[in-house]
Amino acid sequence: MNSLRVNAIKAAGYAKERRSRTRSPLRTGDFLVDWFFCAIIYSLNQQIEKIIWVHNLHDINKRGQREKLDGLTDDNVIFLEYRLSPSRGVKVLIHEVCHVFIELGVIEEKFILQIEDYLWESLTSAQKSLIESFLPKKK
Repeated sequence: MNSLRVNAIKAAGYAKERRSRTRSPLRTGDFLVDWFFCAIIYSLNQQIEKIIWVHNLHDINKRGQREKLDGLTDDNVIFLEYRLSPSRGVKVLIHEVCHVFIELGVIEEKFILQIEDYLWESLTSAQKSLIESFLPKKK
């Protein structure tokens, strides 16, 4: 088992018991979703340096125009739009963390959006709550 998976499992607080018949609330039973969840928690603990709420978050698009954003990642710092609800904040945080830990070079945004949507529909409420705990308090 690679070290990312081992560390991610530890970071997520999984306890592997052979005889336990109850499933952890931090597991979905879907290997791919649980792997992504572990990778997200690992990234939040080990790779992301800071998460910052920003009022009126925007970037300059290819046409040189300002474009409103819900989230942005730059050098392992995640910027989130201040107006986001807690639920939307978690979804955007999942999206931005995927940009950090999927190191395949330039990833098309539509691929990250598909991962975000798949995970959002598949994660348990306990998993979403754990990810939400990484959001900084709004001032």
